Amino acid sequence: MTPPLQKGFRRVLFAAFIMLAISPLPAEASWNSFFGKMFSFGKKSRAEEVPSATLSLQEVIRFALRNNLLTKLALEQIRESKAQRLQAGSELLPHVEASLSENRVGRLNLATFGFKNQPLIGPFDVFDARFRLTQTVFDLSALARFQAGNATVKVKQYEEEFARQKVILEASLTYLAALQSRGRFKAAEANVQLAERLLKQADHQHEAQVATGVDVARATTRNAEETFQLEQVRMELTESYLQVQRVAGLPYEDHLGLMDSLSYFEEPEMSVEEALDLAEEQRLEMRILNDSIRAENYLLRAAKAEMLPKIALNGDYGLSGNGPKRNDRGTGQIMIGGTMPLFEGGQIWGKIKEASSRKRQLEQRLEDLKRQIEEDVRLALLRIKTERQQVGTARSILGLASRELKMAQDRFGSGLGDNVEVVTAQTTLARARDTYVSALTQYHVARLNLHFALGQTGSFYLKNTDQEKE
Repeated sequence: MTPPLQKGFRRVLFAAFIMLAISPLPAEASWNSFFGKMFSFGKKSRAEEVPSATLSLQEVIRFALRNNLLTKLALEQIRESKAQRLQAGSELLPHVEASLSENRVGRLNLATFGFKNQPLIGPFDVFDARFRLTQTVFDLSALARFQAGNATVKVKQYEEEFARQKVILEASLTYLAALQSRGRFKAAEANVQLAERLLKQADHQHEAQVATGVDVARATTRNAEETFQLEQVRMELTESYLQVQRVAGLPYEDHLGLMDSLSYFEEPEMSVEEALDLAEEQRLEMRILNDSIRAENYLLRAAKAEMLPKIALNGDYGLSGNGPKRNDRGTGQIMIGGTMPLFEGGQIWGKIKEASSRKRQLEQRLEDLKRQIEEDVRLALLRIKTERQQVGTARSILGLASRELKMAQDRFGSGLGDNVEVVTAQTTLARARDTYVSALTQYHVARLNLHFALGQTGSFYLKNTDQEKE
């Protein structure tokens, strides 16, 4: 090492020990972890791989697609189908093999080969080294099986996309359930704050000798009930957040927040005819069954082609002699031949009947699926229309309940009666808030069902809350 390099190396070591001296390690840290952090250039820590604390619906879906078992298995099934297609295609490609053998013959009777009055010969050595080629020239059955393999690969690819849609659906429903729990929690917090204000009002009225002790006790009981309800909703919120982390495959110890909200908005409406046309074009189940029928049709052709002749070309070339470089000569042959089954005990006919039955089953399932898609679309359109009306009704009920509470509170504050009306209006308002949150949730669930019925689950979205604090 040159002197300048030695001097620079010493400076680096000195700076490292100075940093170590002024930055003591935590009690639980070890020297291995310290030097691992010092020299982990380009490595991402776990904190960098974990998403931000506040997640949008699309982020949850992205993590769910990455970590869900259903999508992983679907990808493996695609690889499996491609491997099966490769096996089917190998029947149409040339097969080349090499062989090498050497053996010693003790005695050989030439009379068995047609040479009469010849003595026994031997012992002698036999050596053979050659290449053998087999090429299918005509085999419609193998060609049909390869075409069926191509169709099966497409089926598995569609099934992988359908599995992704199922994961998106599950993640979206879990996210909506968490949003509902968050909305109920915020409503419960507002109810507790309202109960505390009404309790203070009752105390103030009692001190002014306008209200009785019963009014204070009634307000105190209501405050305790709202506090108890808040704790229950808090537990439900924690459970719903854990469900989101489970679906997304995120660590449970991380704090989670939701970026999107249940804010109401409407999407462009479409007629039943437009929705049905779009669903028949986009629904992956239709594509899966159509390509499955095409694959079975190829397999039916393959079964029927088993009765046709098959032609193959065979050839070999190699060295034959008493040993390597001992009387060895180049020898070879080429042959083209055909085979055709004459009687196989009904095996081919059984394959034809089996393939025909599988194809008819898929065709029947396709007809039933068309009716199921029409039912899904019609119900989804009807439900989203109903839930839209429910949101409007729930919003009106919430406004009326707020007005009722305000009027009851003013009457009680003016000393025109006890706080029975206030507590009743308070209960009505709490119920109205919960109803409104449920109506918003069911509306977005209806939107999600419509997207799924149309085969467009991936286009479902929610409005962003601009990263409001949880």
